[in-house]
Amino acid sequence: MRRVDITTFFFKEKENISIRLASPASFLSQRTLARRQRLGISTEANDLPIAVSRLRAVRDIVDEYVGASRWFNFVHVFMPPSQKERVEALPFVDRVTSLERGDPNGTVVRPKIHSLEKNQKLKKNVAGLTDTYLSAVADVPFDPNAYSNKYLKNLTILDADILHRLGYKGKGVLIAVNDANFYGAHTHNSLKKLRDEGRIVDTYDFVHGTSDLYANSSVTWTHGAAVLSVIASQDSTEKALGTAYEADFALYQTEDNDRETPRELTHWISAVERADSLGADVINTSLGYTTFDREDNAFYSFEQSNLDGKTAYASRAATLASHKGIMIVISMGNSGNQASWPKMGIPSDADSILSIGATDYDETVVGFSSQGPTADGRIKPEAIAPGSGVPILDASPNEYTTASGTSFSSPLVAGLVACIIQANPSLKPIDVIEAIKRHGSTADATTSRTGYGIPNFSNVLKELIDVQQNLPPYGIRLSATRVSAGDAGRTIGTLSALDFNTSDSHSFRLFVPEGADPNVCNTHINSYFRIDGMSLSLAKPIDYYEGSDIYNQYALWIEATDQGGERFHEKVIVTVDPKQNAYSATPFIHVYPNPFVGNEIHIRYSADIEENYQISLYDLSGKRLFHRLTETKAGPTDFVLSLPQIPRGTYVLIVEGGEKRYTEVVIKE
Repeated sequence: MRRVDITTFFFKEKENISIRLASPASFLSQRTLARRQRLGISTEANDLPIAVSRLRAVRDIVDEYVGASRWFNFVHVFMPPSQKERVEALPFVDRVTSLERGDPNGTVVRPKIHSLEKNQKLKKNVAGLTDTYLSAVADVPFDPNAYSNKYLKNLTILDADILHRLGYKGKGVLIAVNDANFYGAHTHNSLKKLRDEGRIVDTYDFVHGTSDLYANSSVTWTHGAAVLSVIASQDSTEKALGTAYEADFALYQTEDNDRETPRELTHWISAVERADSLGADVINTSLGYTTFDREDNAFYSFEQSNLDGKTAYASRAATLASHKGIMIVISMGNSGNQASWPKMGIPSDADSILSIGATDYDETVVGFSSQGPTADGRIKPEAIAPGSGVPILDASPNEYTTASGTSFSSPLVAGLVACIIQANPSLKPIDVIEAIKRHGSTADATTSRTGYGIPNFSNVLKELIDVQQNLPPYGIRLSATRVSAGDAGRTIGTLSALDFNTSDSHSFRLFVPEGADPNVCNTHINSYFRIDGMSLSLAKPIDYYEGSDIYNQYALWIEATDQGGERFHEKVIVTVDPKQNAYSATPFIHVYPNPFVGNEIHIRYSADIEENYQISLYDLSGKRLFHRLTETKAGPTDFVLSLPQIPRGTYVLIVEGGEKRYTEVVIKE
């Protein structure tokens, strides 16, 4: 049998560097250039593509051209020794080495972390933002209660529900998924909205050399599509919801389904470079490499001593991508129980990335999750996340299943990283990484299995955004929420939108949430209720059995649109009293005067039964300034609330009792 070697040829310096660098738009997308400008990252010679003439000259000689890297200025080829001498003789070839063995003298430079002064400033702005405060934000388009079902528990463990309620769902962020076969991504219902909205912006199959990602797909290979579904699913049955279901995506097949070969590492590097040129903000990879499975490839297998972040070119490419402003998120691997190789694979040993291990739903590390540290002593994993029984799409367009592995822990985190970037696009990868590590559940007691632990993404968000600059809309309010069954044509109350980002006026409309039965919603909404301008009215009488005393509550979803076209929705509860004379325009709670002067404010209740109520006052950073527990009797109650000394400004008053909650923006003059 003829011997075939896998060889790396490094080229001499690229031609006309200074001239070509003067026109970066000729080789990098506007999105890439915008990201680099935003992050203060310059364009370098390694961004320049290799000259086509050089690549063609090599292709004409070798048996199999695998791929090239602009960043490292090399090509990988399969060829017999007789062809090696011919390639080495080409005038632009500098040196040759075996595949995937890095320069033993090479180093990996960690990017600088934002200054302590800046981080402290960010923390100061958000330190008091409590979950109680955050819960006043409506989730769109799903009811926040949906996150409590068994399918979505993996989201609440990471506080994804809080980020989503705040409006951070990955919108405007580009995520590249480098993986195996994507069969199902083109048909499954959970990704229909992703397809219909044109948010799959690029595809390429590096294994077969085609942009038709599904031409060589098979129902027996759905790993890439399953990984994608963990980030991008948006299913109205609420069986699947991704961590960044409003993001844009680039899908790249780099994994050979039929064999484990060093070629896959070359494909992976090519995909990372393509993602960078396209302008990707995040790359998720649920793949890892340790040994190769054929005799002619065995020489190129790795040893655990190679897990230093600089031996494998794929690992070095991951770090370089991070330096260029891309968040790299990679699964640790599933060999934690293997005595021969319990550690991570390549390229999760890279520096300046997030390597993700797996937990059960009880938040303990599962045995299969690969271990750290790296060969040079760095703590791995940087984070752990649910990786046992994670909901994923099935090959059938309407079916779901669950799967286990760090392959599904990694995309959970990658999606939430995209949400953080949406909240603050000026963050460099190292700043996000360090914040995630700081807010890990075992940050103060790292182990080789847990690393820094399960990240609390609501705390990461608090640290990395300026609340007053980034706080999204706070929802829609109705000035009265009770109406008599027999009233028709009467105004229930006036609508208003609480939006701390803008003083725009808003328009309102009744809204059917995604996933709701439109027939049922339209019956309740369009038949009985109507919006005219800012007024909600009862359109016709609501029928009750004679003598009924049962109150009925209608959950009305209302959409608000500001002058800039930004939209948000919230559920407003209207209580209908069967008594014909029970109509009241008085809200559940009325706060007056507003604005107020001094340190006293009046609160009037209209309570149905005797209950205890909690009253809290927050400033706009989320810091609670006042808290009081009070008891009220059934019927109207009016009392004076004495507040502490507070400066002039805008505050949020929250009153909670039983199943009721009332939020009011109050202004002290």
